[in-house]
Amino acid sequence: HLGLSISHLYKSGLEGKDPYKTPCKHVRAVLEIGTSDMAIFLIKKNVPIERISDIKEKKFPLRLTTTSKASTPALGAERLLREYGISFDDIKVWGGNVIFTSYTDAASLITDGHADGIIATTVPAIDELTRVVEMKWLIPEEKIVESLVTKYGYAKNYIEAGKYRWSPKAGWTIGEPNIIITRIDMPEEIIFNLTKSICEKPDVIRNWGAHHTTFDPMRALKNVGGPLHPGAERYFKTIVK
Repeated sequence: HLGLSISHLYKSGLEGKDPYKTPCKHVRAVLEIGTSDMAIFLIKKNVPIERISDIKEKKFPLRLTTTSKASTPALGAERLLREYGISFDDIKVWGGNVIFTSYTDAASLITDGHADGIIATTVPAIDELTRVVEMKWLIPEEKIVESLVTKYGYAKNYIEAGKYRWSPKAGWTIGEPNIIITRIDMPEEIIFNLTKSICEKPDVIRNWGAHHTTFDPMRALKNVGGPLHPGAERYFKTIVK
């Protein structure tokens, strides 16, 4: 009756777009429960690339890592590069490669000199990597982030200078809102009470981990990727004027 998902997967599912083949009309969003910074493009400081667009201009043989195929970080990496007219196949044609692996193995490959960078989200293994290898963040332009938000249902996240070891400068990136979804035929009263219970005890969600510390009941109806269940919609009308 309930599940955890991500805003852009919900949007793609409703529309029957990649990675889905047919529309999924029987689900509705309940609320957002936190957002992670996604499609962070980190490369070694000594790699002669300063902007994402340089990769295509130089046809640079980049040795790139990301997470397993069909995972949301890998999907975010593919979509980000596509905005710059770059495909994974292009990278291979230019003499580079794309390795789909775990965060831990990606960090090891970069540390050992077998890879140049990673496009993924922020996790402890990557934080540890930046402690031993100097990495720089290739910041996407704001218009690129906005395009990804419009097309796929991501959030638009602002990373303040100094938030991470690798972000001495501020910049924009896409966010990946975590959401609760439910069946469209779930009784309105049940979903109303569920939403109310969650929003009245926000610290329960915030204590789940780093990606949930930003949970805000007043904003939990935004960035969900599609329509809310009528029960959730009714609850939010009582607190958001």
